[in-house]
Amino acid sequence: MPRYDYFCPANDRTVEVTHSISVTLRTWGEVCDAASIQRGKTPASAKVRRMIGPGMLLGTRQGAGGGAGHAGGRCCGVGGCHG
Repeated sequence: MPRYDYFCPANDRTVEVTHSISVTLRTWGEVCDAASIQRGKTPASAKVRRMIGPGMLLGTRQGAGGGAGHAGGRCCGVGGCHG
């Protein structure tokens, strides 16, 4: 299944989610559910946008080798996730 990066302007976080091509996540709550992460203080209804990047084009993340800011292969917006 393809991987997608979703950015949430409300908390400035980017999260990588794997789902079928027919799915589009629209809110922070949907992204957190799909990625099995806690949503924190950000409202579940906060809008997100799907980003275009290496994960989406290649099915893998280039330069996201589990360094600082990465947990379980998901990007948290810290460090060089998009290098």
